[in-house]
Amino acid sequence: MDEPTSSAVANPSDSVPVIAIPSARSDATTPTDTERQGGKRATLKGHANKLKGKLEDYGLQHASSSTSIPDRLLNTIMQQIVPSDIGEDGTEVEDERSRKYVDRPGFSLPLMSNNFRRFNARIGVVFIFQFRLIRIFSWRIPTHTLSFLALYTFLCLSPSLLGVVPLVFALFFVMVPAFLVRHPAPASDQPSSVEQYSIHGPPTALPSKSKPTPELSRDFFRNMRDLQNSMDDFSRLHDSVIKFVKPYVDFSDEALSSTIFLFLAALSCSAFIASHLIPWRAAFLLTGWIATLAGHPDVQSFLQNTQTQTRFHQTCSKIKTWLQDWIDDDIIPDATPEIREVEVFELQKHRASTFISDNIITSTTTATAGGSSSREWEPWLFTPNPYDPLSPI
Repeated sequence: MDEPTSSAVANPSDSVPVIAIPSARSDATTPTDTERQGGKRATLKGHANKLKGKLEDYGLQHASSSTSIPDRLLNTIMQQIVPSDIGEDGTEVEDERSRKYVDRPGFSLPLMSNNFRRFNARIGVVFIFQFRLIRIFSWRIPTHTLSFLALYTFLCLSPSLLGVVPLVFALFFVMVPAFLVRHPAPASDQPSSVEQYSIHGPPTALPSKSKPTPELSRDFFRNMRDLQNSMDDFSRLHDSVIKFVKPYVDFSDEALSSTIFLFLAALSCSAFIASHLIPWRAAFLLTGWIATLAGHPDVQSFLQNTQTQTRFHQTCSKIKTWLQDWIDDDIIPDATPEIREVEVFELQKHRASTFISDNIITSTTTATAGGSSSREWEPWLFTPNPYDPLSPI
């Protein structure tokens, strides 16, 4: 007879029967009391729905029944802080990220805190990949960088191999490490340079489990540090792009932006016609090698040299001067329209007369000359002169 396992001895929680014994108070509940309790529940449910709708109007996540009192208080405070979607003119501000277009949860501090902890516990693999790329492009291990350049060269010369990359990645970086975890090398007292893994026989170890980084652990705070630095890098990159690119494309200097627009339009038309004549393989190959070689320490010391910086700034100044001269000579933006003040006269004639009367009434005059009625005068013409040159008078 087989011995019982530990799982057979333990009682699962769902196997314990639960017996509900009605008390005397519950038996004595009258239908009237039940209806009153139902009415109170309906009233409270109505108030909760109103509060939920009000919070959703502000884009906030409503507090559920399991939310603690501090979380509800924070949501109430955020309800007063978050501005509404109504503009100063009383119209609703158009927002492409509104919940009308995409059904996503609203802003909630408890949900924000929970999602940040979950995100920070799982983002470590991204930072590991980022640091490996930094080590490759900074030539920390030259053999790794040269191996990367060799693979990059093969991909540029034969782009059809690009579809093999994800398959090889899954094979060597996912399947092989998982197999080695199940078939570890036997322990040996004699150290050797190469570990002898056994690929035959049944597995001798349990499979690895991917678990999130525990909170308040060393890796958790490392992820927070890397996330903090990544946010700073993104902010610096964003500010640099806004500082150096936006003045050229926002038409603050209309002549300069018009020149860039002209060049981009010409390049776009040329690309449509002659893009098939460009050796794209050689272009990508040279670009990758130049970008990788630029990270070498010797190249960096040469680029950061004072003489190199001076030559670079002088070349940039010459290009800017030539471009500005070309703009001044060939780019003529629309001038400001000329504004002139003119004077127009409305001449009227008398009905009983076949020629223009000596009485002249301008467009701003309502009374008629000689005290006659306005019905005896009718409009004749508009002229810049206070008299008609073709008039017999």
